[in-house]
Amino acid sequence: MKPSSQLFISLGLFASIGLATNAQAQLMYSCRVGHEAYSAGTPPPECANVEIKVLNPDGSLNSRIPAPLTPAQRKKKQLEEEAAHAKDLENIEQGHQDNALLDTYKTEADIDAACQRDLGPINDDLARANAQLQKIEAERNKNQQDTKAYGSGPIPINLRQAIELTENSWTRQTKLVAGLHEKQQRVINLYADRKKRFHDLNSKTQ
Repeated sequence: MKPSSQLFISLGLFASIGLATNAQAQLMYSCRVGHEAYSAGTPPPECANVEIKVLNPDGSLNSRIPAPLTPAQRKKKQLEEEAAHAKDLENIEQGHQDNALLDTYKTEADIDAACQRDLGPINDDLARANAQLQKIEAERNKNQQDTKAYGSGPIPINLRQAIELTENSWTRQTKLVAGLHEKQQRVINLYADRKKRFHDLNSKTQ
């Protein structure tokens, strides 16, 4: 390239930079703080906490510089961002669970069968616990009948001890039965939720 050509290119580049710099310098930054208006070629320090209007040389609006967030707004934004992040993680985890569900079961009948398999041992335990509870309740009824035979008189110590042992056994057994019912219901609810989710996922793909 000839030196004269390089010179023209350099002059053109400098001229472009000069025009851009000049145009930038002609922008005005304006704001209002209360009843006072402030304008300058750079953002006035008085405008630090309010919105700034960037004006063209002819006074028309070029852009706006938003006011900085207040502490309350920053806190709100942080909470919203944290909630959005937590939701993203929840969606990712739900996706993993959905894939595992579809890999584990091929039909809703498979889910029903799995539910019955898990309920089997619980139902057996519950049947035994109920049978034992019936025996204890029969013993309670017998103790009550034996107590009536003494009317308002003193109850023999051996009967009082038998009543105490039976009541303690009844309390423990009723708690056991109630716990097994809760365990049974948790399994039923778990598989009901799986079945509903399985149905929903397959409905979306059809």
